[in-house]
Amino acid sequence: MAHPTPAETISGVRRILKEVVEPHVSSAYALNRLREVRAVLATVDWDNPASSVLREIETLRRVLAEVDTWVAEDPFREEAFSGRPTAAPPPWSDRTFAALCAYRDDLARLVIDTHGRLRGWSRTHPRDDTVALQARVLEAMCT
Repeated sequence: MAHPTPAETISGVRRILKEVVEPHVSSAYALNRLREVRAVLATVDWDNPASSVLREIETLRRVLAEVDTWVAEDPFREEAFSGRPTAAPPPWSDRTFAALCAYRDDLARLVIDTHGRLRGWSRTHPRDDTVALQARVLEAMCT
């Protein structure tokens, strides 16, 4: 079942305000206020949260790709990180806002797991400096 986008939800709210609420408003002042509210609702880009989630996804995918590159540069790292996915999962197939958020959450969990594995690696391999990489992973976690 597809969930409506935020813009579709607001469009439905605006329609209810016009078709159901407005006919029962008797005060001219209240009617003007109601129409102003409907006009304001029409001017906001309600789907903008999707753009924000897409930016977060791009940040998380970028840092996971960076970790993948770092792991691939050394056979000992490849062995230590094998069986543990560091690559971002494939893009989602369901394009609803809920699916977009779920995909972002999956990536975030993967980044958190990756950060923990990097910390473990740096404890057992102190000569292999991962501080800068860990900082970028941590920064991605905070987006």
